[in-house]
Formats: sequence, structure tokens, C-alpha cells
Amino acid sequence: MSPQKHGSSDGGNNVSSPVVGYVGTGGGRANGRVYHHQTTAVVVPAAKKPKMELVQADHELFLQAFEKPTQIYRFLRTRNLIAPIFLHRTLTYMSHRNSRTNAKRKSSRVDHLLYRVEKKRAEQKAHSLASHLQLTFTGFFHKVEKSSVDSENEQNSVSLEVLLVKVCHKKRKDVSCPVKQVPTGKKQVPLNPDSSTSSSQNKPGSCPSLVVSSSEFDASNGHTVKSYSLLFRVSGPGRTQHNGLVNGQTNEKIED
Repeated sequence: MSPQKHGSSDGGNNVSSPVVGYVGTGGGRANGRVYHHQTTAVVVPAAKKPKMELVQADHELFLQAFEKPTQIYRFLRTRNLIAPIFLHRTLTYMSHRNSRTNAKRKSSRVDHLLYRVEKKRAEQKAHSLASHLQLTFTGFFHKVEKSSVDSENEQNSVSLEVLLVKVCHKKRKDVSCPVKQVPTGKKQVPLNPDSSTSSSQNKPGSCPSLVVSSSEFDASNGHTVKSYSLLFRVSGPGRTQHNGLVNGQTNEKIED
């Protein structure tokens, strides 16, 4: 018997299929002896080619993963070429451009730290005392028609109260801008002083004055202050109290 081969063809289609081969020995009759045919099948697997769709998908994922970092690094490289940025304090070959010097470290001691802190605090305290707002009042002028009875009962002075109004910035939880009034003090101010009397009172130390410390202009309750204003409240015995006269404002219609 002769060996037989079994296979299939797809009529021109380029489809790879495993190759099957048969290896064996022939059989027949010789010298009165019968030889039997033995056949062994050998299967050779064909090499699998990756699909083009999978390759393109992997390539797209690779580009997406490295697209943004690549753009950032390209931008940094271009900017560094145009305007290079150096850290002068870390470059040993450019140490001469470092503004800080370590000469004081050789002479510095731990025992001198307390002295430096106390000296700095004393300087800050002296500066805070020197920086203050001083208000001097020469008189309060209020022109009204005087009668004989009023001239007898006329008061020569009025009480003046000064308040510092702080308008703070509004936070998210606040409905409106928080306003805080800080009283700075009260003084007795001459009412309608004469020109001769006022000229004599213009000497330093003769007029009533108030001092507002610089610490009053700091942050209020954690709020950043937007604006400051002074509120003057003038009151006198037997007269109606007139409130709400802020510096820079005048009230022409004042009733007695």
C-alpha cells in the first residue's frame, strides 16, 4: 500500500492551517512473508500572527499614557533653553552670586540668642509706641439762634465720644460685611469757643486730645479689615444727642 495524504484547500483563500504529514513504511508480499504498513501522523502548528486591531489599540494606549508628560517636558526644555533658571545657592560654580553669606556663623553663639530676641522686641515696642494716631480737638461749633433764656443756660462744653469703625471683608458664611465699633475715649470739648479763647487754647497741651494706638488697626476677629473710619458722637446736657456724624460728613439740619 502506498501512503495517503489528506488535506483541504479553500479555493485560493489565504488561510493558514496546520500541516498534517504521514510518515510510514510500505507494505507488501515478499518471499512468502506479509509486511504490514505503519503510519504516523505529525502535526506542525502554524505561527499565529497578532491582529492589526490589537496592535493599533496598544499603540493608542501608549500614546495616551505619554502624551501629556511629553508635552510638559518639551515645554520645560524649550523654556529652559530660552530663559534658563538656575538656583544660585546650590550651584557651586556660581556661589559668588549668592546674596547670603555665612560669615556671621563663625562669630555667632547660642548664648547671644536671648539677647537678640529681647533687643528685637524692645525695638518693636518702641516703634509701636511711636506709631499712633493723635486727635486734637479745638472746639465744637454749632450755630443756633440764641434767646435771652438760652444764653443764661448755655453750656460751654459738650461731651465728645470717638469710635473707630472697622469694616471687614465678607466671608462665605457672612451675609453682609461685618462692622465693628471700637471706642477710643471721651473728652469734654469747648462749645462755640471765641476766637480769642481758641487762639489761647491752641497752645500745645491745652486742647483735649485722644490717642489711638496702632494695635487697633490690626485684624479683627480673624477678619481682614477693608476700611477704617472715625465716628464722632457729640452730646450735651439739655440738648438732643446727635449721632452718626462721621468724619467728612456734615449735618446741616440739626434740631435743638
